[in-house]
Amino acid sequence: MSTQDKERAEIRFSSSRTLRKVPLKWEHPRNEQGGFVPLYDRKTYPHYTEEEIQKGLKDGWIKSREGLEARFAPDFSGVSDEEMGICAYEETTEGTPISPVFPNTSQGRFDLLKHVTENESVFGDVKTDIETWSRILFDNTHAVVDAQRGVVEISPRPAQPVPTK
Repeated sequence: MSTQDKERAEIRFSSSRTLRKVPLKWEHPRNEQGGFVPLYDRKTYPHYTEEEIQKGLKDGWIKSREGLEARFAPDFSGVSDEEMGICAYEETTEGTPISPVFPNTSQGRFDLLKHVTENESVFGDVKTDIETWSRILFDNTHAVVDAQRGVVEISPRPAQPVPTK
């Protein structure tokens, strides 16, 4: 690769930050060392068919049904809307919280955005402003980090908005 090509090469990373609805009193599980246990979000990760589970058990990539179930966040569908809050998660490790749980109110959403803007990165050590965090978490847009410039860019094709109520 020539020097000119190296100067033009782009290094980009996709941000993996998302919003999850969890009970206001939810405490994400921790391991023996105090770190968060990564948990897949039941709503965004595919569910395995019985055939896939059987194949996984046979091939060894699923150790047990209980072990598979333990890789997912609990099903909160039985929790009332009044008892639910919102929490920012990173999904590089399948899902660990990067914020406390906040009420799903205008003030709660603002407080969550303030928290992630002041305390969290979008990718690596790249931080961004409150407006970009709002688009990432509440518009469910795709953020791309230009690692060379340390800039966060938002994809022009947003996914489905995350419902706020």
